Amino acid sequence: MIDTNHKLSNRFFFVNNDTGITPSADNSRMIPMSRLIAMSIITATNFRILFDDSGVDDQLFVKFEITSGKGKEVMKDIVDAMNSNQRVVTLADRSTGESITSHYDKGEVVITGGVSGTFALTGALTVAGAATFNGGIQRFVSLTETGAISANDSGIPHLVGPAAAGLGAEATFTLPTAAAGLYYKFIYAGGGTDDVDFIISTGNNLNFFIGGISHHDSNTNDADGLPDVIFSNNSSNSKLTVKLPQPPTFIDVFCDGTNWFVSGYIISTDGTGAVFANQS
Repeated sequence: MIDTNHKLSNRFFFVNNDTGITPSADNSRMIPMSRLIAMSIITATNFRILFDDSGVDDQLFVKFEITSGKGKEVMKDIVDAMNSNQRVVTLADRSTGESITSHYDKGEVVITGGVSGTFALTGALTVAGAATFNGGIQRFVSLTETGAISANDSGIPHLVGPAAAGLGAEATFTLPTAAAGLYYKFIYAGGGTDDVDFIISTGNNLNFFIGGISHHDSNTNDADGLPDVIFSNNSSNSKLTVKLPQPPTFIDVFCDGTNWFVSGYIISTDGTGAVFANQS
């Protein structure tokens, strides 16, 4: 545990990943102790420290190799050093093999600058508690012709026919293999009434649609003032054809791992508006 009575200002960690006798400026860092955020044991032989590095990037990672299974001891050595009065503490110096901990194995030292900008994440991200995304997350997928919908694009808006003339030809968009948690929002974004249809397909009658679509016929005044509701048969219908769409047509589909739950609103010049059907 770090003793809060010990001041960390004007005290530094030294790190060097250069194998030369004289560390170069690009390969060594003096990092203020006060910027330490977290320490973690990555593997039995890899230790990582995270620092706030707002003066250069957003964060700074320092990783170095340790004696197998000695991660807890390394943490204790670093905390003890912070609780001392030592002005400069060497975390890992690859050129000399020096370190505040005897468990540094004199191997590779990695210094990785910040996480600002763009980075890729593969797999699921779980956030416990509140998360703030400065600048927001802005992305959409354009659908202009027949193709497969990617599971990696789940949760991202899909704009159908985002052009003045809308789709150039009838298009079928095939959903990915059913998996729990997949979600897509299809939004028709043509400049007016499209003169072709588009189809959303699950690809298999076993993965049928459950639910229905509200339809407003823009060629009539809908005497009762209510849109028509068009339902799937909830047993085998795995294709949804949207007839001659107009903005702001939108369709949401959600997957529970087997079936796709569908809901949405279609504005169309076609009196039918939408048709549910089985695979041919």
